[in-house]
Amino acid sequence: MAELWLRSGVDPDAPDELVLAVIADPDGGPGDRAVARLGDLGYEGEDASYLVQTDGWAERRTGDGTLTVDIVVYPAVLESLGIDPAAFPERSSVDSNAIRLLRTNTQASPADVARAPAVTVVFTAGSDADRPLIIAPPPDTDSTTADRLSLKG
Repeated sequence: MAELWLRSGVDPDAPDELVLAVIADPDGGPGDRAVARLGDLGYEGEDASYLVQTDGWAERRTGDGTLTVDIVVYPAVLESLGIDPAAFPERSSVDSNAIRLLRTNTQASPADVARAPAVTVVFTAGSDADRPLIIAPPPDTDSTTADRLSLKG
């Protein structure tokens, strides 16, 4: 079962900075397995892989001292991995076309949530890979595609 961490000491280059991390179990349930495989689609950066925001994102919400993170992707992403999207009936709260793969939560103080970075880091449990997957927050849903591409005219 996936775990959600919001803690410092994860990044050796910045030990005092908080990191929001999902630990996916490649031998866990369907959501864990799918999230663990998302790294296959990420583009490689210097120290991590990155999920393209047009493929998927991490949604957050807080309440009653709990931080909840949902990892969501579009059905075509799952299909490209050979995973049947029908196995995931839950939808994104941001875009009903996107599928929720995994929901994780942890206890977190409002102060820590306020200091949390914008991105969510995904580590795969038991993996020898030294590159985590970085997942951005949802795309700006208040702007149109033209706004995002600066094609207003």
